[in-house]
Amino acid sequence: MHLLIPVFFNSHQGGLHENVRATVQFMLSRQHHATVVCRPGPFAEQLREQGVGIIETDYAEEAFAAALTEIRALHERHSIDLIHAHPFASRRLGLIAAQVLGLPCVVTMHGKYLDALPHTVGKLDAVFTVSEGVRHYLLTEGGVAYPEKLHVVPNTPDCQLFNAVKVTPLEEAEGRVVISLVTRLDQDKAFILEVFYKALEHAAVYYPSRIHWQVVGQGTLQESFAEQMEARRGENTASYTGWLQGEALRDAYCKSDAVIAPGRCALEAMSCGVATIALGSKGYNGLVDGMIWQQAVFSNFGGVGDSYVEGSVERDLDRLIASRAERRRLGGFGQQVVRQFFNARDFHQRLLNFYQLAVAAHRDAPRPTVPEAELLGSGPIDWSGKA
Repeated sequence: MHLLIPVFFNSHQGGLHENVRATVQFMLSRQHHATVVCRPGPFAEQLREQGVGIIETDYAEEAFAAALTEIRALHERHSIDLIHAHPFASRRLGLIAAQVLGLPCVVTMHGKYLDALPHTVGKLDAVFTVSEGVRHYLLTEGGVAYPEKLHVVPNTPDCQLFNAVKVTPLEEAEGRVVISLVTRLDQDKAFILEVFYKALEHAAVYYPSRIHWQVVGQGTLQESFAEQMEARRGENTASYTGWLQGEALRDAYCKSDAVIAPGRCALEAMSCGVATIALGSKGYNGLVDGMIWQQAVFSNFGGVGDSYVEGSVERDLDRLIASRAERRRLGGFGQQVVRQFFNARDFHQRLLNFYQLAVAAHRDAPRPTVPEAELLGSGPIDWSGKA
C-alpha cells in the first residue's frame, strides 16, 4: 500500500509531527510505502532519512496547484492507494487530491475544532479522533453527521522507548524536586502557560529553594516565557533544554519527579512511570490518579474542555511535593493506564486495517473524479464545502 499524508503545521516540531512519524514508521515496518506532504524543514529532512517520500509545499493557497501537480505525477509513477490528511490546509489539499485522482480519503481530528467537517464529512471515507472527547464534541456541539464514520484512534507513545530507565540526575537540581513542563511555547498553548505561571507563583511562596523547574520545549513565545519564569520562580531554579526527541526526551522525563504536559507528552511521561499533571490547550485535568484518569483519557489529556477551577494546580503541586512515595505511586498508576489503554502496536494495526477496508470499499463503489479546474478554479478557493 502507498499512503499519502498531507500535514500542515506552523511549528517545526510538536505532537502532530510525532503522530505522523509514528504512522509512517509503522507503515514502513510492515513493508508499505508512505509519502508526506509538508513544509520544508527539519521534519521533512528527518523523514527523508528514514526512507519516507516527501513533497514540499508551504500550503499557501496559490501553491495548491503546484502541489497537486506533484501529487499527480507521484501517483502516475507509484500509485497512491489512500490519502490520510491532517487538519486545516493539509485537509483541504488532501481532499482536493482525493477528488481529482479518485482516491479514498480519511482525516484525523486532533482537537476541539471543526475544520469544515460538517460540510466535508460526506466526501470522506472515515474520520479518526484522538479521543472519545473529541468525537463527542464533533457529534454534539459540532453537529457532524455520519456518526458511523467517526472512529477513535488515540495518540500512543512508543512504550519500548518511553520506559523507566536509570539516568544521571540533573546536576543543577541540587537535590530539589524536579518538575518538568513539556510543551511547545507557542500562542496556541497560552492556556497551558497561564496555568503553569500559577504553579510557579505558588511554589515560590510555599516551596522556596525546593523545586527545580525543567522546561522541555521551545517556540515563538520562549523569550516572553523566560521573562515570566524569572519574574515568578522566586528562589526555585530553572533550566531549559529546548525541543527534545527520542532518547533525549525519554531521559528528560526520567530525570523528573513529576511532569506537567498535554496530550501525547503526558502519555510519554506516564509511560516512563513519572507522576503527571495533564494540562492541555483546552482544559485542565490535573494529576492523573484513580479519580481523574478516565476524564484525562476521554479528553486526550486536556485537549477537550474549556474551564479551570481556581486553586487546582496549586493543590496538585502540594500533593506532589508532600511525598516521594506518592509521586512514585502515581507514576506507577499512570504507567498502568498507558499499558492498558494505549498499546501502540494495537492501534497502528487498527489504523492499517481501516486503510485496507477503505481501499477495498472504494474499489467496490468508486466515486467519480472531479476536474481539477472545478476545485481550484481561477479565483479564491471555496473551502466551506466544495473541498
